[in-house]
Amino acid sequence: MPPDVVLHKDVVIALLGASAALVGLILVFVGLVINAYSALGSTATEGAKAPYRCMAGLTLVPFGLGLAQIGFGTAWLLLQWEWLYGWVVGLFIATAVMLAVAAFWTVKELVWD
Repeated sequence: MPPDVVLHKDVVIALLGASAALVGLILVFVGLVINAYSALGSTATEGAKAPYRCMAGLTLVPFGLGLAQIGFGTAWLLLQWEWLYGWVVGLFIATAVMLAVAAFWTVKELVWD
């Protein structure tokens, strides 16, 4: 095997580590949203709370995708089913994209609105 070939195992291990780091980063955004929501107090109207609930849901999407990617990556390492490899890579890309969307949306809502 040529030395410049990247094995699927190496990719999956790298993506597992990266996904675990991303999931941790996502928790920062979840914490920001929860803190901002809590600061509204119990007297805030439903209209005032709605954007924060939307942000919370949006930040939980990449969190769930990241956890799924970790599960699929672990399953691939244990079972070596080839079809899982595509899911591992795809879920990582989806997690990264959704994290970017959630980060920009959260900052936009908390800082610029």
